[in-house]
Amino acid sequence: MTKEGALLSFADLLEVATVCAPQRDYEMQTELVEQCRSMRRAFVAKMPVRHLFRCEICGLQTGEVLMHFEDPKQPLQAESNRLMWGTPAGHYVDIHKSELHRMLVHGADLSPAFQALLQQAAP
Repeated sequence: MTKEGALLSFADLLEVATVCAPQRDYEMQTELVEQCRSMRRAFVAKMPVRHLFRCEICGLQTGEVLMHFEDPKQPLQAESNRLMWGTPAGHYVDIHKSELHRMLVHGADLSPAFQALLQQAAP
């Protein structure tokens, strides 16, 4: 499976929350995280941060976002305490949008944890 195909396995919870509840999108995203965990469905939760990133290679400039990819069908790789979106129910990777951009657009190496997460993701 391609990286793009693997990414399609993760429901974009902030996008769903923004469409369904634009006045309380972050609160709804948290609720959707719990729903996905109980349904054992892979998801990505997002939290924009206050700064921009600018790619040195292509010049892309956009808002930075912390992204939490989690697949409750995959076992946890290590014990984890409560994170921004609660206690993970399965393998997860936190990554910034700028890192993801460098890996997917410019061919930077995927971290071993992210690569493992994507390899096991099922559509």
